Amino acid sequence: MRLSEAVGTLAIAGDCATGRPKGACQSGSVISTELARSYGVDEKTCKATYYTSLFRFLGCTSSGPEAGSMALGDDRGFSLSFLLCDWFDLTALELTLKAQVALDASEEERAAAFGTILEHHEAIKGIVDIHCAQSRTLSARLPVPSDVLPCMPYLYARWDGGLNNISKEDIPAPVRAISIGHVAVLFTRLRGAQAAKDEIANRAGIELDPKMCTHLLDNWDSIFASLEDGSEFDVYVAAEPGDPIMIGFEHCEALSLIGADLVDQKSGWMGGHSRRVSALSGRAGQIAGITGEPLMALRHSALLHDIGKCSIQNRLLNKTTDLSHAERLEFETHSFQTEYILSHGNPFRTFGALPSSAEERFDGSGYHRRTDQKGLLENILASANLFDELVFDSPGKPAISANDATNHLTEQSKSGALIPAAVEAVLKAAGSPAKTARKALPFGLSRREAQVIACLARSETTPQIAARLGISAKTTDHHIQSIYNKTGVRGRAPIAILAIEHGLGRDEKELAWDTIRRKWSGH
Repeated sequence: MRLSEAVGTLAIAGDCATGRPKGACQSGSVISTELARSYGVDEKTCKATYYTSLFRFLGCTSSGPEAGSMALGDDRGFSLSFLLCDWFDLTALELTLKAQVALDASEEERAAAFGTILEHHEAIKGIVDIHCAQSRTLSARLPVPSDVLPCMPYLYARWDGGLNNISKEDIPAPVRAISIGHVAVLFTRLRGAQAAKDEIANRAGIELDPKMCTHLLDNWDSIFASLEDGSEFDVYVAAEPGDPIMIGFEHCEALSLIGADLVDQKSGWMGGHSRRVSALSGRAGQIAGITGEPLMALRHSALLHDIGKCSIQNRLLNKTTDLSHAERLEFETHSFQTEYILSHGNPFRTFGALPSSAEERFDGSGYHRRTDQKGLLENILASANLFDELVFDSPGKPAISANDATNHLTEQSKSGALIPAAVEAVLKAAGSPAKTARKALPFGLSRREAQVIACLARSETTPQIAARLGISAKTTDHHIQSIYNKTGVRGRAPIAILAIEHGLGRDEKELAWDTIRRKWSGH
């Protein structure tokens, strides 16, 4: 299968997370690549443009908690606002924020939030580096062209040198083409071709390469004609320069983990959830006698089951009180969005409806299809997802003990909501986690420090970490300072990226099972 097909599918989740139209990243990749080719760039650089473009927005969820906090829970509107203007222009940024962000909030709340955003404008520049770091981390897991990774630190570099300590022709050619191509596609999709041309002209020589901008404006029709040859996804796949990069199903794990880490970074409450559900589902599947490709499909589907939450505002994901009827309906669209995103390309398309079945029930009481869910794989995923949601904290719902979670799942089984065989397998898996060999940790970190890092990545405070791990706040602070000294990294988002890049808390098994064991014992 083609690498472009898989990454292009994940890029749709990036569109959702940033509030952009679905498919905008794919079309942006096509236009950026065609611009580079038309400008006279060689095929190798065009291929780097094509693939670098796809990862540009996959790093944006790394600041999802911060963006949601600053923007009254509207992390998607916040991200989109910074794309719809030259955000170094504070007047333009303020106007765009007012037009895009938290439209349901009161004027007083919005005014205060926007004032804070503008006041901390300089600090927000640092978020760009975090985005670039996550994009690089995710892209490094795949066999991308060699010229892609060197572009990653400069994904948002400006012609005038305002970001990344680089300017003008020193910015890699793929990045210069990508910056122009994505502006052109976004504005064309939202406001029409003329508005896009005006925006390109306005940003030329400030944010964007002026010569490339002029070339695009002079050759607009021929460059954009490349989008008119068929369906958006098919056009995008066919636009890959040179011979397509082919991958095998051995890359399914890496691709699925990218999807898991992409969405789990979006909210501090979600950190590690997808990996834990996958680990629990896999173990339960083995107990239930599932082997081979069905077992792999179960594990990978569990990693991807929440990717549709990229489409949901953090305002809903993080709400600590009951959702209203309208909010509940909006929230429940996440499973449909999972199905929509993954339906585009392989290998995800081969999983069928399984990833989007985590909220369905055997008796039809779940969502989004609200039909009877008869399959064992689907019921194992639903049971594992429910168990993890119960034994880990979520907004307004403190974790319950594993004993109480067991009772809850047992009642679900008795009522006909979940298949008894699936519930039994999941509870057995939760009660007897597989023993795995411990690997050496980087930076000289201790096992406890790795657990603390997993908590920090979820934005937990020192008292919360202390309570979760059963240690004192003073001991917790000692571990945190030791982590900072050993890694040289401070702050939630950088810590989260470091955890991903170095596999700290991978599947979060150590923390998950340690917590579950304590809950079994009632401590």
